[in-house]
Amino acid sequence: MHLWEFTDLGARTVARAGLAKDERWVKEYLPVSGPLLEAQENMILNPMDWCPVRPPSREGGMGVYELRVYRCHPGKVPAYSDVMREALPVREQYSSPVGYWFTEIGPLNTVVHLWPYRDLAHRAEIRRALGADSAWQAAVGRLMSLVQTQASKILVPTAFSPLR
Repeated sequence: MHLWEFTDLGARTVARAGLAKDERWVKEYLPVSGPLLEAQENMILNPMDWCPVRPPSREGGMGVYELRVYRCHPGKVPAYSDVMREALPVREQYSSPVGYWFTEIGPLNTVVHLWPYRDLAHRAEIRRALGADSAWQAAVGRLMSLVQTQASKILVPTAFSPLR
């Protein structure tokens, strides 16, 4: 999984045009990586205005990330955003997200959020604590009525990732 940040779609277009002209990219990377791909999905995401992207603190190191993807019922992303904005202070008593986004291009009505953890045991510890927090559980109840599907992926940053 690759996560790229651009200031806007124009900056993304400029970066992609630059790659198309980059000899090493075209002659060395694409011929090797292309045959390894079985499928590809692209999403262009906008950050929720109430949650700016904030890389995690380097103190203690973050070894894994959880990428959560929620597909809302059509038209329910604004309601999901309102509930989550209100509930985030409760959630942040346990840990803070790297960011919250919604799709502009890709699977519509989708909310994506990324959470840093030291390791999987740290994630499990936080999830247990959240399960026991009545205020968080009330928010989850309100959120789940807006959601069709949800998925979670554990990501381990590569050696060259700025999120390592």
